[in-house]
Amino acid sequence: QDERRRLAFGLKPLDDTPAPGDARAYRSNYISQDADFIDFAITVSTSPDQIAIAPGYLQREWMENGRRHFRYEMDRKIVNFWSVVSGRYAIARDKWNDVELSVHHHPTHSANVPAMLDAMKLALAYASEAFSPFQYRQIRIVEFPYANFAQSFPNTVPFSENAGFITDPSATSGFTLGVTDITAHEVAHQWWAHQIISADVPGAVLLSETLAEYTMLMVMKRRFGVDAVRRLIKRDAEKYLKSRGSGTAERPLARVKRTQSEIAYQKGGIAMYALQLAAGEAVVNKALGRLIREYGGKSDPYPSAADLVRLLKEEAGPKHHELIADLFERITLWDFQALAATKTKGEDGKWKVRFRVQAKKLDADENGAETERTFDQSVEVALYKADPASAGTEIGNRVGVFLRRLRTGNQWLEMITDKEPAYVAVNPFRTLIQRETGRNAIVVVQATAAVAPAANVKDVSVPAPPAK
Repeated sequence: QDERRRLAFGLKPLDDTPAPGDARAYRSNYISQDADFIDFAITVSTSPDQIAIAPGYLQREWMENGRRHFRYEMDRKIVNFWSVVSGRYAIARDKWNDVELSVHHHPTHSANVPAMLDAMKLALAYASEAFSPFQYRQIRIVEFPYANFAQSFPNTVPFSENAGFITDPSATSGFTLGVTDITAHEVAHQWWAHQIISADVPGAVLLSETLAEYTMLMVMKRRFGVDAVRRLIKRDAEKYLKSRGSGTAERPLARVKRTQSEIAYQKGGIAMYALQLAAGEAVVNKALGRLIREYGGKSDPYPSAADLVRLLKEEAGPKHHELIADLFERITLWDFQALAATKTKGEDGKWKVRFRVQAKKLDADENGAETERTFDQSVEVALYKADPASAGTEIGNRVGVFLRRLRTGNQWLEMITDKEPAYVAVNPFRTLIQRETGRNAIVVVQATAAVAPAANVKDVSVPAPPAK
């Protein structure tokens, strides 16, 4: 199933999903194909010392012929996508509003269970507020051995021990990678796959994995702050860029193949985060709420990535259509270079920083050939106390963050700040995907008359408040 391994063995690429114009494909979803939303009930028997768990609500439990039996029934139709897990579990319970939460885990694997319960609450709260109400009255995480993944089924999330239960929080910079982020991602699938499921067409995983990644990033922002999200974005940008040129033709996000995980997950999460930064979180979430209201639980036709792109454009307005096309409909890369920077202290004690930047935007085709396109959009610019390459880009080293409009070519920008900066950087958090970032930052020197005059300043945008 791995396209790189198929290439290594001389095998043909896997057949793609049906073309977008195939009407039959819009009557099948990409997970269960021939089955639409189904009624679900199941009886499971297991060893007498184990607990068996499946989607739905427990109706009855009994012993028979030396076996322990469990009957689960779901009270609404679900995607034909379900799991059965059994083990000798300890159970941690909690509640979020009227929703029952539980984590079924190996008795000695309890260290990260509180973080999982916390992440479940955070994800339920964010998605219910931003998109639509949670559709179940219970959600549970269920540990299984070995492996290294979690997978979300209706109100039930099997979660492997290696993915989060035996993760060492002290090794993950203060927030439990593999616990909070994966938990939030899997809970988000209760919306993105279990309220909305895409037609079996290219771009299907945009409506599941990409939107679950976006939800996770916004939960992480609320829980740990914007710098935690920026660390994740940097990690994801590096993983996506490393995957490019791996032997399989790259596709835009709106036509991504389900096997191109670095595009659907890593690039997709960055794209959604970049759009909410430009257009506003409320605008993006309004579009996602409309997606659920218009297509939630519908199967003829199922929605597609094109429906999401349309709604994003409608809610964001023409001002952001070009950026949406760059993020979702084209393969776009950005390039920035810091050329010069000066600072002047005014009579009011504030510092005026003038920053010369070169900006470029490139579109790539599926084989990697690039074409330069006109660039005109707002970009983050950050001021620092010390070189961000060594001292970092986070709040302890940061003087302020501003949004500034950049255009193709060289231009001067201006920022006003209370504290004296030593360095300035453009696109410092890699929110716009850029291959080479070593030229983004430059030292800020005291201004002299030889520096470009104020008349050369082209930027007229209003600065965003400094990031906290």
